[in-house]
Amino acid sequence: MNVRRILKPSYIISVVLVLFAWVYARPLGLLLAAKQSARSQPELGIVPKPLTDVSIDWSEGRTFSFFGYQFEAPWTEVRQEKILKSIAIVNFSNGASVIFFDPAKGVDFLATLTGKGTKNEATLKKIFSDEATRSNYGLRSAILYLTPGDLRLFSSRQEMVASSVLLMMKPTWAKGKKGGLYSFQTERIRGFQDGDPAYKRVMIYAFDAQDHEIQLVIASGQAANQNFTQSEVNRIVHSLHAVPNPAQVNSR
Repeated sequence: MNVRRILKPSYIISVVLVLFAWVYARPLGLLLAAKQSARSQPELGIVPKPLTDVSIDWSEGRTFSFFGYQFEAPWTEVRQEKILKSIAIVNFSNGASVIFFDPAKGVDFLATLTGKGTKNEATLKKIFSDEATRSNYGLRSAILYLTPGDLRLFSSRQEMVASSVLLMMKPTWAKGKKGGLYSFQTERIRGFQDGDPAYKRVMIYAFDAQDHEIQLVIASGQAANQNFTQSEVNRIVHSLHAVPNPAQVNSR
């Protein structure tokens, strides 16, 4: 074989491209699929911002306990209350509603993503960052702060795969086309708020000190007397905590 032919720039470039395609083919395909998906999902570009309204409505309220957790709502007149197998719904006379999901019935996304307890766990954990695999809160943070701009063609294979997979998971929790996405932290929990009271609905994703995820929705019906406020949402969130005595569960 002619050595000069081997050393031609065009030949070297061809070899590099073949090697690049062989090494990066699958990660690159995953990355391009994620970028393509992002074009039709503008919410993927949204990242959490700290709440600016941190006021708390301490007016007369009512305490509720569901599925081992307790919170205070800043409203007293209950029109209807339903407690089902994995969800509790409280409708108030002013048109506001609180929907509380049983944390024990939620999906452990970290365990699912890393194949916890399987022979693939160690390998899968190596793909993602230590921060993302340290806790469910860490995983959610990694997902929500990721944007399409973080998908880079010349990243390592590991980074391509990790970023692409996490970004494609983001629409599950970032639906904030209306109202935005916010972060918060109290003495007992930390997490994220998807939406704004101005749009009559917010979703709360909170994590306690044991890394249990608590999800609840606060909403107003079309016939509500008035929209609930951020300070009323803050009252619910700041009062949210685990019930020390299991006998108190599902009682008021």
